[in-house]
Amino acid sequence: MIIVERLREIVEGLGWVFHYGRQDFQNLVEASAEDDPLWYFFLSPVTTTYDYSVGGGFRSGEQYEGYFMILTKSDIDQEYDAQTGERTIDEGKWRQHILPKLQEIAGSFEKEIICSPDLILVYLRIIDAINQFDTNFDGIAVNFKIRKV
Repeated sequence: MIIVERLREIVEGLGWVFHYGRQDFQNLVEASAEDDPLWYFFLSPVTTTYDYSVGGGFRSGEQYEGYFMILTKSDIDQEYDAQTGERTIDEGKWRQHILPKLQEIAGSFEKEIICSPDLILVYLRIIDAINQFDTNFDGIAVNFKIRKV
């Protein structure tokens, strides 16, 4: 199995835009408009580890580790969480761009992997991602480990 293609299938099935490659190439992606509502999934190169049986007789498993971001177009001047009081909490980056992605990854995305008969989700480590790339995307950055059954 090629995990990149499997993730592409899952992400596109969720209606998100999939991009694979190093971050310097991902930085070339531009939103279609200033108010672009699309969710972008940026997958960095994945490390594949093959496990072998004791004695090296046959391959006994595969594991995939990597990093991706789920981002949307944002305004670089937008407050993170109403720090200045000029905007409400609902107008901040946290509630508009980060929280929905945390909810989605704990919902549909996670479910797609967990319900897959040939994949085991080992972990997701998630952190906020703010003002990413020249386009100024906000969302979440995720380190992951998935094991093939």
